[in-house]
Amino acid sequence: MSTLGHRTLAGRARFEPEPIKGSRHIGTAGPVGDESEARALIESVRRELPKATHHAFAWRLAPDGTEHRCSDDGEPGGTAGRPILRQLEALGLLDVCVVVTRFFGGVKLGAGGLARAYSGAARAVLEHAEIVDVIPHVDWTIRIDYAGEQVVRQCLARHGVVDFAVTHATDVSFAARVPMPACDALASELRERTQGRARVVGPSAAS
Repeated sequence: MSTLGHRTLAGRARFEPEPIKGSRHIGTAGPVGDESEARALIESVRRELPKATHHAFAWRLAPDGTEHRCSDDGEPGGTAGRPILRQLEALGLLDVCVVVTRFFGGVKLGAGGLARAYSGAARAVLEHAEIVDVIPHVDWTIRIDYAGEQVVRQCLARHGVVDFAVTHATDVSFAARVPMPACDALASELRERTQGRARVVGPSAAS
């Protein structure tokens, strides 16, 4: 698993730029976790806009974007799907699918005009979408005596760990979701500030 995370969308978005020579190009974008979710988004757009001429699309999946797909959906080869995919690549977006729906306006745009229209619609909808950073987390269990509870709480706060539950029994147990980039520094600080009394169990937890 990468510790760097990736950029994706917070939710679905739709935007329609100004028509080009009478043709409408409507961009729809949304977060997807795998190919099946991408195809489901595409099919939902087809159902919502059933009278459209084309539904060109592209998607890229985490962790590195090598799993991707694009389709011209009947437009001349390379004029629709590839320009959409390039916009996803340019913004570094993963786990995202974009569909650009075209309603033909009666005037042919030519290969260059089509590529610009599809690229522009894809860029526009992504600019209107909320982009978020996804940082991978790991689950840790941190056990400490009662005297060290506040020290552990302070360490978690300093390293951005806000998702945790605390159990009080013979000792204090923290079940925490730790951002992977913070693992090494947090483990080191816990060791130093508790003089080794904190016991940490979890992926990437230094012993």
